[in-house]
Amino acid sequence: MVNVSLMKTIPWAHQLRELDSHADDIARALWWQPRTGKSKTIVDNACHLYEAGKIDAVIVFAPNGVHDNWVRRQLPAHMWGSVPYMGICWKASTAGDNAPRSAKNEWNSKFLESLTFKGLVVYTFNSESINRIDVKKLLAKIAKKRIFMSVWDESADFRRPGAKRTNAARHFSRYASYRRILDGTPVHNSPLHAFSQMELLKKGCLGYTRFEDFKMHFADWEKAFKGRGLKVKNYKNLEELRGLLAPYSSVVMRSDCEDLPDLIHRERIIPLTVEQKDILKALIAREKIQLEGKDLDISAQCSILSKMQQVCGGFIFNKWGVPLPMPGDNPRIEALIDEIELAPGKVIVWAQYKPELKLIKAELLKAGFRSVQYHGEISADDRAKALDDFASKDAVKVFIGQPQAGGRGLEILADTMIWYSHNFSGIVRAQACERATKMGHANVEVVDFIAEQGPDRYIRDKVAATLTIADDLAGRGLKRVLEEIEGNEL
Repeated sequence: MVNVSLMKTIPWAHQLRELDSHADDIARALWWQPRTGKSKTIVDNACHLYEAGKIDAVIVFAPNGVHDNWVRRQLPAHMWGSVPYMGICWKASTAGDNAPRSAKNEWNSKFLESLTFKGLVVYTFNSESINRIDVKKLLAKIAKKRIFMSVWDESADFRRPGAKRTNAARHFSRYASYRRILDGTPVHNSPLHAFSQMELLKKGCLGYTRFEDFKMHFADWEKAFKGRGLKVKNYKNLEELRGLLAPYSSVVMRSDCEDLPDLIHRERIIPLTVEQKDILKALIAREKIQLEGKDLDISAQCSILSKMQQVCGGFIFNKWGVPLPMPGDNPRIEALIDEIELAPGKVIVWAQYKPELKLIKAELLKAGFRSVQYHGEISADDRAKALDDFASKDAVKVFIGQPQAGGRGLEILADTMIWYSHNFSGIVRAQACERATKMGHANVEVVDFIAEQGPDRYIRDKVAATLTIADDLAGRGLKRVLEEIEGNEL
């Protein structure tokens, strides 16, 4: 049994149940929805195993940026006072082959110190780095010197059998004395995604060592369009699969947590200018002609909707990839300023496209609002500073981010969240919506910007229903969408 008196922070009931019953298990999967306390549970579990003399290290793999958050926030918040610890985060900018010599020397010195440190060492790596030769060498050194627990945070990143990242992860996990996988949305698109994630815990733990056998048992297949391989016709034997998962798994839903705030959803309808309507009409007419008698691949389908989405946002890329602003006013940015002025506390704004992010930053500055940015063009160090500034400085009111970059694993407490434009992945949306929530925090208002005509509602609703628009779209289905938009009196 875990010694609760040694914990730095008091556990919630579901955390304590997990630790009391399974802290000493070799392999464990925490399928806990976002914001239900997976990270604290892992820190407590690691401290318990260290106190019992069973491990002296933890290796965490997490999405880029989230892995830094473990060292910067989770460890200081939850590590037991009785456990001497050292946190060391790998970043390409400070430890990679192309890092500045001074930064790399400093990191290497700390790494060498960690190998003989008398206490618990927590190493964190971003999930993508596991394929790197330099990272593999570091992991080999750790495995030789330390007895460790592996933690695969957002384990759905390793869901694809045969992918280089997945194969590297499965190989390395065999060296861990204890193994944990964490994810709030592990099999949203397909129950077949469970196979590779569970292989990180124990080879063959679902009764199959080959994915080919696993997928044939749990799904029926049919020929894809024009003979392009096979596609899932339907899933089957799912009750059996649940039974195979159960011995290793813990499931916690938002509804199981009384103190987790609600997400209060609201729409704001955004009018279109005459210029935007004219361009949408031209786009629709062109795409309908191209769609006649054709079934487009997924990338082409999403490209059409993306173009329309851009027009509604006030810009469009030309054929050279240069973003051009729409002539006239931009009702969407005007609505954003209005919402932020009315918001009582801090605000998160999610936007899909880089031109939108830049425009939002500039317009907020004109309106007198301080903001921080978190997206693909922001360095790892500046992302970390953005999180700190948003959390600690009252004057910083707005967090501007791309959900792909900032929508997973981070704590970004706010009172209002605005979806300025909509992402095409339901998993990304579900994760991003939870970033502002925390046990005991106030409810969060989620505002969806929906153009009065255009693809916003379709993308948002299909994402909510199917969790990925790519699963729903087909060429002829897309044609119907265009007809619906055109018929709505553009």
